[in-house]
Amino acid sequence: MSARIPCPRIENVRFPALRVAALQGAAALFLLGIVGSGVCLAQGSAPSRKTVAVQVMPAVEQDGELAVQVTKIALDTLENQRNMVTRRYLADKDTRAAEELAKSIVEANRKISTGARSTVFDQGNEEIQGAYLRSKELLGELDAKLVADLYLGLAMAKAVLGEAGLAQEYMAIFRNLLPDRARQSVGYAKLFLDLFDTVEKTRAAGKKRVTVTTEPAGVLVGIDGGTWGKSPLQLDLLPGGHLVQVEEEGYYRAGYIKDPKLDGDKWKITLRPIESRTRFLDTRNRLLSSYFPPPAPPPGKKKTPPPPAPLSADESERLLSALSELLSADCLLFLGVTSEGGGSMRLRGAFVSTFGVFPVDTLVARDLKVIESVRAVVMEASDLERQKTQLAQLAGEKKLSRLSAWADELQGAMASGEGNLMDRARGWKTVGQPQKAELFAATAADVSVLKGRVLTARGRIAAEPDAARDALDLCATEWKVLEPKVRSLLAWDLEGAFRARQAKDIREMYDSARSRLDSVRKMRTELRTSVDKNELKDMDKQLGTVEKSLNDADGLLRKDPLSAEAKRQIYRAVLLETELRRRLEFLLGGR
Repeated sequence: MSARIPCPRIENVRFPALRVAALQGAAALFLLGIVGSGVCLAQGSAPSRKTVAVQVMPAVEQDGELAVQVTKIALDTLENQRNMVTRRYLADKDTRAAEELAKSIVEANRKISTGARSTVFDQGNEEIQGAYLRSKELLGELDAKLVADLYLGLAMAKAVLGEAGLAQEYMAIFRNLLPDRARQSVGYAKLFLDLFDTVEKTRAAGKKRVTVTTEPAGVLVGIDGGTWGKSPLQLDLLPGGHLVQVEEEGYYRAGYIKDPKLDGDKWKITLRPIESRTRFLDTRNRLLSSYFPPPAPPPGKKKTPPPPAPLSADESERLLSALSELLSADCLLFLGVTSEGGGSMRLRGAFVSTFGVFPVDTLVARDLKVIESVRAVVMEASDLERQKTQLAQLAGEKKLSRLSAWADELQGAMASGEGNLMDRARGWKTVGQPQKAELFAATAADVSVLKGRVLTARGRIAAEPDAARDALDLCATEWKVLEPKVRSLLAWDLEGAFRARQAKDIREMYDSARSRLDSVRKMRTELRTSVDKNELKDMDKQLGTVEKSLNDADGLLRKDPLSAEAKRQIYRAVLLETELRRRLEFLLGGR
């Protein structure tokens, strides 16, 4: 990790006595504040960020001395906590990430340094590529030696893979970051030694002048981990890539790898401001309007208040300095002081950090314990570890909620699929296709088993969220495989099968009626001529009617296999045929 360790110092900035007229102006509210911030900048080293701005406001003019006392205690408390998390939290995450990155680079370089393709080399190459991607967000925080080790690993990996151009670019960056590294210490494989020599010949071509500018101007810039200077800078640099790191109060640190050959001789860098600056200002304005609303005008005729007395040059300079400190700080502790009855006072306000806004509202005694009371309030308000714990708890609750919603979504999709499959299975069985019915039922059983696993995972969310997430992830993966099959089965044309089955039933009913008509005709021919002719004529007429009904039905079925009119014609023919059959059976039986 970089040796640029911050050493915050809290300063108590005092203002001269305030005129009563100045209290009538909005600017006087800032003058009442006492701003504390910390910065430590040794010559030739990188600056630290601001630590915390403290602003204490009296509710009324009579509480001014009380506000000064509370401010002094707050500043002394923060002064005695040089290593408090208020300053540390901004670097903790980067520090841990850098330590993990350093371990992965060392392990990857060990595997790559074999100089030959193998399973171990492939693992090392994959690890060094992953470290390269992670380093992009940390270049502003990383030590130059760590970055050099990273690019040494990249150079060796590309050399083994036969990518000579990239290998030379990476080795040049390594040499610019560690120009004193001896040749034999790079590696003993001839492939790496030859790469080292090739880059050294290129570096012998001489330096090139580069101009570095920044937005905003006057930012401290470090090249290859060396001496820092304020932009704009003119530097004479050797060929190859260089590590450029920039830092300014109120902005995020940043790092870049820039090459005069690829990026030209004019490098412009724009810093990204810390978002909390705007949040500080907005929050402060809201707190002022909530805790210190303007007094109500007196009843009767309104009088225009006299304009505030102009600020002196010294007061104006101090005001601008206080505002600058306030807006560039990492955190803001804002407190409003109000005298209460019974020898106590109320502190109301908020602690504003990049995590969020955390309210303060407490009643403390105004006796010998006031110092300890205020100190406890300040320490509790600025306890970012506690705030992070609270936010982590909220994040955990949101995580559990998201997991539960995910489980419910999976369960709902699977329950819907299972129900639809079972309905279709019964349908296929109805239309006389048992094999398809079995296929649908078996798939529904698979979905049911998977749904049961989702229900089990959901029951573990509260006690074992990580295990439940892994189980749900596995279920979701399996559902992605099973769901297309479910959709494909449900897309089968069951309604078409129903229509085909109905058409088949109607045609079978027609064929049966036609066959029965033929048997009735045979029965008619067996009758003796002694049967009454009028009766025979009536039966022949009925046969003709049945024939006509069936012929009409046949014509309709050819146009529409599901014709309702055809079904009615068939039913009519069947009724007439049944009646005629009974008469014939009676006559034939009585001969």
